[in-house]
Amino acid sequence: MMLTVNSDFACPPRVSTSRVHLSPSLPPLSLATAVVYEHRSRLEKSLQKERQSHRRTKDDYSAFKVASREQMEVQKKQASALYQVVKTEVEFLKSQGGEMEREMSERSGRWERDGVERARELRSLRQQLEEAERERDTEVTSLQETITREKEESQQLRRERQECHVSLQDAQQAHDMLSLQHDQIKEVLKDHQNQLKSAKVLIEEYKRLKQGLRFMPQSHTVQAQVTDPARMLRKDSPPARFAAVNQSEMDRDRESNNAQPEDGGNNDNDDDGDDDDGNDDLEARPYVVRT
Repeated sequence: MMLTVNSDFACPPRVSTSRVHLSPSLPPLSLATAVVYEHRSRLEKSLQKERQSHRRTKDDYSAFKVASREQMEVQKKQASALYQVVKTEVEFLKSQGGEMEREMSERSGRWERDGVERARELRSLRQQLEEAERERDTEVTSLQETITREKEESQQLRRERQECHVSLQDAQQAHDMLSLQHDQIKEVLKDHQNQLKSAKVLIEEYKRLKQGLRFMPQSHTVQAQVTDPARMLRKDSPPARFAAVNQSEMDRDRESNNAQPEDGGNNDNDDDGDDDDGNDDLEARPYVVRT
C-alpha cells in the first residue's frame, strides 16, 4: 500500500530525540510535534526506499515481461513448428499405417496361399521321399547281391590265377629244362659235326690212297693196309666203323681182282670201272651217326 504525502504540509525542522530528551524545558506540544516529525522523516525514508525498490521491481518486471513475451513467442513459434512437424509425421504415420495394414492383409492372404501350396509340395515331397527310399532299398539289395557275386567271382579268379601261376611256374621249369636239353643237344650236335668233318677228311684221304693203290704192286698193298689211317681211329667212333667197313670192301675188291686172269688192257679197264662203281657206291651210301 502506497502512502501519499501532501506537499503543502510544511515540514518542521528536524529535531532529534536526544535533543528532545535533553531539553526538558520545551513544552509538551513541541515535544510531540518533534516526535511526529521524526516519525515522518523515517516514514519518508522508508517510502523512498519502497519507491526505489518498487521502481526497480517494476523495471525488472517490465524487462522480465518483455523477455518472457519474447521467449514465449519463440517457444510458441517452436511449438507451432514442432506441432506442424508432429502433425505431418502423424499424417505420414497414419498413411504408412494404412499401407502397412493393406500390406499385412495382402501378406496374410499370400501366407495362407503359400501355406496351402507348401503343404501340397510337402505331401508331394514326402511321396517322392518314400519312392526314393524304396528305390534305395532295392538298389542296396541289388548292390549287395552284386557285391556277393563279385566276391565269389573274385575268389574264383584268384583261384584260377593261382592255378595259372602254378602252371606258369611248371611251364617255366619245363622251359628251363628244355633250354638245358637244347644246349646239351647243341653241344652234342657240335661234337658230331666236328666228327663228321674229321670223317670227311679221312674219306678224302682214303680216296687219294685208293687212287694211289691201283697202280701199286701186291707187296705195297699189304704195307698200305698196315699204314691205313682208318685203323688208327677209335674203334667205337662212327668214322672208325665207317673206315673199317670201307677197308673190308677194299680187301674184297683186291681179292676179286687177283683171282681174275692177267690181261693188261681189259683188267685195267675193269679195275677202273670197279673203282668208279665203288666210289659211286661210297659216295651214294648215307652216313648215319649213331648216338
